[in-house]
Amino acid sequence: MVICESISRVARRAFEGLSVERELERADVPLFASNKPLTLSGSRAQRVLQRRTNQSIAEYEVLNTLEQSWGGLCTHVRDGWNIGQPPYGYRAEIVPHPSPVKALQGSHARSLGTKRCVQHPLQPEVHRLPVFNRRATTSKRGRVNEPYKWVWSPSPAHEPLIPKWLFDEINGDRTKSRGSRDGNTLNSHPKAERKYILRGRVVHSCGRRMLGDMKHKKVVYYLCWPGKNNQGKADLHPGLPTSIRVREDELLEAICRFYADRLFGTERRAILEQDLGGVDDTVDREREAERTRQQKLLATIARQQDSIMKQAREGDPDDPFTSALRQSYNDLEKQKNTSLTTIAELDKAERSAGPMTADLGRLEALPYLAVNLAKAPRELLHELFEVTQLSVDVHGRGDEVTITVRLPMDHLPKTADAAERISDAMTATEPKSSVDLGQPSLGGSCLYPRWDSNPRYRRERPAS
Repeated sequence: MVICESISRVARRAFEGLSVERELERADVPLFASNKPLTLSGSRAQRVLQRRTNQSIAEYEVLNTLEQSWGGLCTHVRDGWNIGQPPYGYRAEIVPHPSPVKALQGSHARSLGTKRCVQHPLQPEVHRLPVFNRRATTSKRGRVNEPYKWVWSPSPAHEPLIPKWLFDEINGDRTKSRGSRDGNTLNSHPKAERKYILRGRVVHSCGRRMLGDMKHKKVVYYLCWPGKNNQGKADLHPGLPTSIRVREDELLEAICRFYADRLFGTERRAILEQDLGGVDDTVDREREAERTRQQKLLATIARQQDSIMKQAREGDPDDPFTSALRQSYNDLEKQKNTSLTTIAELDKAERSAGPMTADLGRLEALPYLAVNLAKAPRELLHELFEVTQLSVDVHGRGDEVTITVRLPMDHLPKTADAAERISDAMTATEPKSSVDLGQPSLGGSCLYPRWDSNPRYRRERPAS
């Protein structure tokens, strides 16, 4: 026989306890609890009923304890206190417990303070608000939980190391390039035979990067499987086939025409001016007005803080009025930080906006090219794509793509140098392509239908 202290000590959950009990029955070994009579006489049904009742009560107590413990942790986080190891860039500050009773008993709580010695705080794991339960630490092997399961404090409780917009930008770039190596070197896999010139630059509308693949050692495709990326949700990418396949030569032809027309062509300034003529500047004017308002607010806050500092120096540190001044100064400091963050977000929105009138001068710093970029050496072409931050967004079934390039001011010399080296490498001028890529659309990026980039699609073009 097997004797346990109580039936609840066999297992925490009723299912596991029943499983142990069934295994013992198959081995013809009786199970007894020391807090109950050890006898085989009497009604078996009565003994089973009593045992199952005790097992149910034991499981209820376990679940109730877990729920109460979890609720206490969540409340602790929502109140702005730290749990576990401090994030990078912070140090734990031990303070008296917020409960007066526990404080008299010597209990303490931990908050987060900034490490002033940190020289490089741009770490993607730093959050503006305390957050708890991002990962399932006790189950699912540390898998990241869905955001609705996270526990947040209702307002910022710790000093942020970086503004929220910068964290979102860093985190977004990290997610986009996850799993992709830097540079254009050959894959370290022993079976890798070639490099894909558009690796990491072609993204499908489902949000996934498209992978390069060569068929029969002749034609290169970029593939995506939106039907397999649904993660069990049939309506995540409705109307899309299981796989999307786009030819590399078609993409390169459209990309090179994009560069030839808009960056290195003789009509590039006229094209950009035409784009600017269709731009609605209402958002830009609203953004500038908001920036002006925030700058005036910063000036007002600075004057108010100077006035408070003068009064605080003249007052008694223990005077309640002086303490109130200190609180007012801290409130103004929070308003100043909020205003600075708003201005930074406005600057970011302006940088990511479409072309502006000031951008016309940037084109004049680039040389004119009369060569067929599609025939340029792959290494030089990849360098040009890298310095201009080329991105290709494939829409829907792959019938059309959006091509986008960026020209930061500090990258203009590199862009011009890359273009000139391509021109020097091509000793003969390539004949002009007879393929009609259609009229580019207005805006900072250009839309090329796939049926225009390949003659075999021309008959399928809709009449509209």
